[in-house]
Amino acid sequence: MFRILGHTSDLEVMVDAGSFEELIKDSIAAVTSTVTDDVRETERRHTEFGFKSEEQVLMDILEEIVFLQSQGYYAKDAEVFIKDGELGLELVGGKAEAKDEIKAVTWHEFWVKEEKGKWVAHFICDL
Repeated sequence: MFRILGHTSDLEVMVDAGSFEELIKDSIAAVTSTVTDDVRETERRHTEFGFKSEEQVLMDILEEIVFLQSQGYYAKDAEVFIKDGELGLELVGGKAEAKDEIKAVTWHEFWVKEEKGKWVAHFICDL
């Protein structure tokens, strides 16, 4: 589950989920839903990330999602695989009509933590 919060000039997002994998999926959904309502032409893309820390890997993933959006690919869903220090991401998405553009995800107030059996993340995107 994610919530878009009010912020002065950017997009502020709070995500909470039952697992780190769900946190990643919901974070991707938050970023995609901000820029488009309808993803068409389903296409799968696979990418891998070295697993340094939860914060770093989530930032790496969000930066990749923003880059792919700049190339005209919008992630509609994702499967997450963690194995042997690597995180694999299978994205399902395609083309969409963009209603907005995210320029970058910032480190300002960016955090990820596990608390009381759930994962929570907070991040701000520069629009």
